[in-house]
Amino acid sequence: MTTTAHIDTAAVAHNVAMIRDHVGDSLVCAVVKADGYGHGAIGVARVAIEAGASWLAVATAPEAVELASLADPAGVAVLVLSERPDSELRAAWAGLPSRIRFVVATESGARTLDSLAAPGPTVPVHIKVDTGMHRVGVDPVDASTLADLVESLPSLQLEGLCSHLAVADEPSNDFTAIQIRRFDRVLADMVSAGHDPAIVHLANSAGALTLPATHHDMVRLGIAMYGVAPSAMIDSSGLRPAMRITSEVSAVRLVEAGESVSYGRRWYADRPTVVATVPVGYADGIRRDSGMAGVEMLVGGVRRPIIGAVTMDQTMLMVDDSVVVGDEVTVIGSQGSDEISVAEIAERLGTIPYEVLVSVGARIGRRMVG
Repeated sequence: MTTTAHIDTAAVAHNVAMIRDHVGDSLVCAVVKADGYGHGAIGVARVAIEAGASWLAVATAPEAVELASLADPAGVAVLVLSERPDSELRAAWAGLPSRIRFVVATESGARTLDSLAAPGPTVPVHIKVDTGMHRVGVDPVDASTLADLVESLPSLQLEGLCSHLAVADEPSNDFTAIQIRRFDRVLADMVSAGHDPAIVHLANSAGALTLPATHHDMVRLGIAMYGVAPSAMIDSSGLRPAMRITSEVSAVRLVEAGESVSYGRRWYADRPTVVATVPVGYADGIRRDSGMAGVEMLVGGVRRPIIGAVTMDQTMLMVDDSVVVGDEVTVIGSQGSDEISVAEIAERLGTIPYEVLVSVGARIGRRMVG
């Protein structure tokens, strides 16, 4: 057995359908950037479309090119979520899906797209407004002016208006209400100025799950599609985790009391200890300090702590003499009656589930099941 990420396509379909039903008439945009949050962009996108998603979203032009063979026959739109460098767009332009959409936030970004699109069909664009995330987006006071420019350029068509929520995964944080008000004000001003964006979207996964006021015409479904709650403060009941990572025990040895394990000699046996080696390491996304943080894996349905520093290609576990070479190891997911969740790993490492998922390395094979 090699180390494998088993992607439950039925879980992905369930999660998309659940959110689609929850948001009513709003469209569902499946966010498959970063190789589908580590799950495999093409496979996840195909399942999401079958489950009712009518849009896909990515971060870069090359990611959009990867989806071209899937998106064009299915008739789904592909949205690139932020402005991209001129060099990236020019290199990828010929391979982009015919139903591509771009976000614009600056005059230069709009003019670049216009020059690339000419003399072909007009390109629909979505204006992104900075309502407080302060990452990308046009200042709210300049949004209508940018819309004027877009509609004056011969090769562009204003299709959408969007922004991004900074703390929607913290239900008690008042800043989300501030962002909603800012966004609604921009939309009203834009309509008053004679613009009519057909696709208005603000909600991420947290917004889709908990904030009906953010649903508008479309919700962008990211981490919830993969069965993981945006935070511990968001109710994830009903979502089904899509990823399970398994490996196997490659070696077992007895380490005597007083001996150390792994680089740096950070862990010492205080008694004779059975140690199992698993052929997966920080090159595969298992953080080097996982053992010190208390991360565990499952062998034989029992939690086994990681000991010593995780190495590039291997991890050591404290086990017992019931464990033998070839035993299945569950890195993420359920085994027996227990489960190592992405949220648990993230909490112990002091990070967020998103980082855990996208860190799963390319050497780990993805296998679509279900």
